[in-house]
Order: sequence, then C-alpha cells, then structure tokens
Amino acid sequence: METTVALLADYWRPGWRAGGPITSLGLLVDRTKAHVAVFTRNHDLGSRQPYSGIATNEWTHRADARSPTAYLTGWRGITWALRELRRMQPQILHINSLHSPLFGILPLATTRLGLIRPPYVLISPHGELSAASQQHKKWKKSLARPLLRGLVSRRIVWHASSAMEFADIEAWLGRTPHTIVAPDSPPAPRSNADAFHDARSLPTVLFASRIHPIKGLDTAIAMVARVKTPCRFVIAGPIEDDSYWQQCQQLLAQLPRHIDVVRNGPYQPSELDALIDAARVLVLPTKGENFGQVIAEALSRGCPVVIPPTTPWLDFVGPDLGCVFERKSAGADFLGRVLTESGEQAKERRRSTLSSYRTWCEAVSAEDIYVQALEVRT
Repeated sequence: METTVALLADYWRPGWRAGGPITSLGLLVDRTKAHVAVFTRNHDLGSRQPYSGIATNEWTHRADARSPTAYLTGWRGITWALRELRRMQPQILHINSLHSPLFGILPLATTRLGLIRPPYVLISPHGELSAASQQHKKWKKSLARPLLRGLVSRRIVWHASSAMEFADIEAWLGRTPHTIVAPDSPPAPRSNADAFHDARSLPTVLFASRIHPIKGLDTAIAMVARVKTPCRFVIAGPIEDDSYWQQCQQLLAQLPRHIDVVRNGPYQPSELDALIDAARVLVLPTKGENFGQVIAEALSRGCPVVIPPTTPWLDFVGPDLGCVFERKSAGADFLGRVLTESGEQAKERRRSTLSSYRTWCEAVSAEDIYVQALEVRT
C-alpha cells in the first residue's frame, strides 16, 4: 500500500528566499515513492505578497511539482487544513520546524490533543537545534523549550541529516529519541569541469547565502581581505538582518582596492548554477548547518568550498574539495592558492572535486526517509 505523507513547511515552491530547506525538501518529494501532500504558506520568506495566480486554502496541482500543495492563509486556512488532515488520515505527518507557530507548534499541539491522529510523526529540525541557532533569539527559545519538549512525545521519529545534528537533537531533548540519520537529499552531479569559466577576467570568490549572522559573511569578508591576488568577491543572497548587513557594508568598504566587490542580491534557484560556474571557490563560514545545501550545490558542479568545522561536511571535504578552516588565516591561505591557479589548473581542480562528490553521492544510502520512518519504531 502506498505511504501517504502530509508535509508541513513554512515555505515551498515557487518560493525560494528560504534557501536550502526548500531545495532539499523539493528533492525529497521528487524522489520519494510515497504520496506527499504539502501544506505551506501562500507567500515567500520576507514577503506578505501572495504568490501570483495560485489559489489559497484549496488543493493546487502545479505543473512543476508532482505533489498537491495547499497554500494557506489566515485562520480559514488553518481550519481548512485541519479538516483536510482529518479527511486524509496520512500515515506520516512530516513537520519541518519546531519553532514555527503555524507549521510546528500548532500541529504538535493538535496531535497531543488528539485532534489529528497520524500513526507516525516525523520531525526534521533543519538545524534549528544547533548551538548557533539556539543562540539566536536565545531568550525566546529558552522560554519556548519546556513547552516544545512537552509537546514532543516519545513515539515521535526524528530526522537528523548528520551525526552532528543527531547530537544536537539528543542534547536538546535530554534523551535519546527514535532517529533516522540520513543526509538531506543532495543534488546529483550534473556538470563537467568544462562548464566552469572565470567571469570577465578576475577570478571570483562566491558567497551565496542569506545575509544573517549565522551564515558568517563578516568572516568571509575578513578572509577575502587577506588575499593579495586581484579578484572579484560576489555576494549573493537575501538580507534577513538589516543591522548585520550594515556592519558587513562597513567591512566591505575597508577591503583593499584590488578586490572588486559585486553585490548580486537575492537569487533564484535557477540562477545558482551560473553563479557557481563563474566562481573559482565558494566560501561559507557558517556558524552551523544541519546539511548546507549550497555547499552540496557547489560541489555537485565541481566548485571547491571553504567552510568551517561546523557542518556535516567536515569528514568529507579534503584537499581536492576545498578547505575546512579552524582559523581565518587558513581559509585565506586556501583562497590565495586557488585564485592564483592557472585556468587549466582550476579546471583540473573542478574535475577532481566533481569526481569525489560523485563517489560520495553513490555511497549515500538511497533509502527513502519515509520508508525508514515506518521501520525505525518496529
């Protein structure tokens, strides 16, 4: 019998500003054999403008998605969704945020009260329980933690994208839960090194992520500032913290004149490949990632990465794939080496990176997390 899943997510296609979670969840839904119905907001992150041409509080079947989607708005949307969940009786309720009032806390409360009774509840926290994430709005999360832990029953199944995230979940709960440890759905290797080209004439360093303290743009700027080679520094991604962006702008103004700064602004998923193909290296000094979708996107096109030891890629990224830095100076040294390589050396590095990433993808378990969720408690 086909597994039925109700997937709850704050943001979903055609939204894109929430970044990695939309991509990784989209790949999961595209690849699963389960029947998945998606419940989400009717607008993108940072916007109150509803998606154009999409009806709300009813099922929508989009040409670019295999799963029916309900774009919800207001209390009418909440009551409609509750009726639909009772009608559907999904085998798995898949929650993708603990801290979301509408798509995390409320669904957990309704299951606790018995208003909906899915046989399985699967929670994918997407990095929300990492130390870095818990420090952001710390007092609010500290106050909410007892409530959330009270809503989470011992029968719930958790999805951790890495051993690192499993440790975060265990520490947050204060006990060992039923857990699936499996990486988020990675993009398939989809390029050869010949797709790479240096934009114009200067070798390019790319930062492609949300402008938020957790993502570490200030650290990226500090590393680029140490580079002696003329280069282009491209910053792409939506601004989520205005005061932090102002701090970063002050740092950018102090960069040496041989560094050409380009602010690209928000980018759609369809634009990311071109950004990566024009770059010598991706730098993401994040304070914590449960997976790091943009890291996987870069590697899937052969682009080396510079990342800290706060991602699950720590054991995977080696000399061919990039640099895991403990100190800013180490990251800057790697940038300096990559930016001074000849065009042919840069292409060879991308071939090696792509080959290693392909090997990793083949080694990753292809088992569906929904299949694993049904088995983990048996």
